[in-house]
Amino acid sequence: MTVMRRLWVFAMVFVFSATLVSCSRAGDVGPAGTEGHAESGADTETIPAPDFRLDDLDGNEVVLSSYEGKSPVLMMFWSTWCVYCRIETPKLMQLRETYAPAELEIFGVDIGEGAFKVSEYARKMKLNYTILLDETSDVADAYGVRGVPTFFLVDREGNLVAMDHGITDRMKNLIREAVAG
Repeated sequence: MTVMRRLWVFAMVFVFSATLVSCSRAGDVGPAGTEGHAESGADTETIPAPDFRLDDLDGNEVVLSSYEGKSPVLMMFWSTWCVYCRIETPKLMQLRETYAPAELEIFGVDIGEGAFKVSEYARKMKLNYTILLDETSDVADAYGVRGVPTFFLVDREGNLVAMDHGITDRMKNLIREAVAG
């Protein structure tokens, strides 16, 4: 087999594998014991968001629970190699332009990559929201993330409101409600 053919086969296997990883169903993702609940947006059950402490790209520690009583939080779990994350990034940037941090905090939680790589990517893409580093993937595991991108909306009380794999119309409506509420 020629080198070019091997590279082509490798690329196809990689693309197929990445697509499988990023295409998990909404009901399969969420903190342990919450499958199918947070993504519904239903008011029947409140699910506390798992708290975490992660560093941002400037080395500042960010604690999720410090936003309780202040503002809702939208998180996108992502990686620099994720094509679908790149598609969702402009939507997050638009949300940052629409809502001030006091109204809605936005975190891009990078999974399993180092600060230098993520910082270079953020600079190149001119990201306007806070990037957090989950280098050990512990926070992604706590949230049950099985594919990227995965979004979680946390209300002012620290409860999970929604989970999705994109900024859908439904997610936009839930964000508006969380900001207004």
